[in-house]
Amino acid sequence: MALLKEDKVYRIYMAGDDMSLQGYRIGDVVDRDAMKDFARQVEYDTGNRIQYSFLIDSYGGSRLVGLVITDQSQLPRNPEWDGYPNENDPEDVAQWTEKYDAYRDALFNAQNPSKELLTAESMVCFHVINAFRAYWNVQPLIYSDIAAATAQDHSQFMASNNNYTHDDPSWPSLADKLCHYGASHIAACGENITHSVSIGINAFGSWLGSEGHRAGMLSYTYAGVGAAYNPDSDYGMYWTTHFYNTYDLAATRAASNRGSPFGTNMEIYAVTMIRPV
Repeated sequence: MALLKEDKVYRIYMAGDDMSLQGYRIGDVVDRDAMKDFARQVEYDTGNRIQYSFLIDSYGGSRLVGLVITDQSQLPRNPEWDGYPNENDPEDVAQWTEKYDAYRDALFNAQNPSKELLTAESMVCFHVINAFRAYWNVQPLIYSDIAAATAQDHSQFMASNNNYTHDDPSWPSLADKLCHYGASHIAACGENITHSVSIGINAFGSWLGSEGHRAGMLSYTYAGVGAAYNPDSDYGMYWTTHFYNTYDLAATRAASNRGSPFGTNMEIYAVTMIRPV
């Protein structure tokens, strides 16, 4: 998957058993610290122009499940490249934090988080989740306009109210919201949220590092992703994925998970509400 900016490729995402990069192959068991050191060396060797990001499934045996290559020359300069503040110096920490907040805002603005781009990045996130499910031999999620609409609504709620939360006082429950938007026969539903990341791949990456969020991505039948941006909020960007199953597809979901290394845990999640913190 390639992302373009002004007709130039600036980010490439790779997944699949036949994908490899400089000796690292998708599916390999890897050492996270070693991968970080390798990525830092690449950035140093390229003058901080090229960034390698490795998506590691820590709760799946530390296996490499995705590779991301970014040309950072088209993006604002990250203050982390110049080092980190002295944690024992409050003034230094405050100055560095101010620089990082400015960088984050410039990064979002540089990537022009228009409604169209946010919709596209949400679809990128959805497809990356399905690539992850394919790696673990789990049937792909079915894209749901309903789940995408409720997810977008929740992301917008968080962004507009500067409130990073699972709770929306407008709805008694996620199931009620999904039904209001047109879903029916809800057997189970779940929600993943994250913030601050500017692209769909990184939203997936933040959920991959959480056991509960990861379980949600490997469960359910239907899903949709939504993202919203508010430059005046604490976190800038907000992301939501909504998942759900229906009663009439319970047998289909059980059959689709055969061969999954998660066994009966998948069935547990198929009949319970998952809302990771």
